[in-house]
Amino acid sequence: MNIETEHKYIIKMPSQKLLYSLPSSKIEQTYITSDGEDGVTERVRRREYDDRVVYTHTKKRRVSDMSHEEYEDEITAEEYGALLTRKCADTATLYKTRYLLTYMGQTFELDVYTFWQNIAVMELEVGKESDTVTLPPDIDVIREVTGERRFTNAALSRSVPDESEILAD
Repeated sequence: MNIETEHKYIIKMPSQKLLYSLPSSKIEQTYITSDGEDGVTERVRRREYDDRVVYTHTKKRRVSDMSHEEYEDEITAEEYGALLTRKCADTATLYKTRYLLTYMGQTFELDVYTFWQNIAVMELEVGKESDTVTLPPDIDVIREVTGERRFTNAALSRSVPDESEILAD
């Protein structure tokens, strides 16, 4: 088990020049029916790098607005395919490109989803909830959404907020 603590932000879509300069991977993320554990979300992920594909199976349980317990295992392509048969009927598979931006010793994950054109999500894992975050100046942060459940990937797989409404908030 791992405790993951993170800040999450809605950002304006970074320039293509910046994005193309960053390491990236393509992600397909699917939520599956849980094995009955209360409060647990379960997902499988296919992550494609330039030179390899990695499959993972993850279980998460929220412990606060910023933190959750996470159990993650690398699995085979065959296990991934088998787990996909448990896809939650009321969810859509999420497709995104994840870019990694390092700034002042912090690694920010920029998730560019296929369903938004003008905004993206930026996350930063921290050691503890009280850690200070220094945001990169090249990123235009619209607002922090840490703890807002509608911006979790599980929620986005069920309902995508309209980006014009997000920009108007």
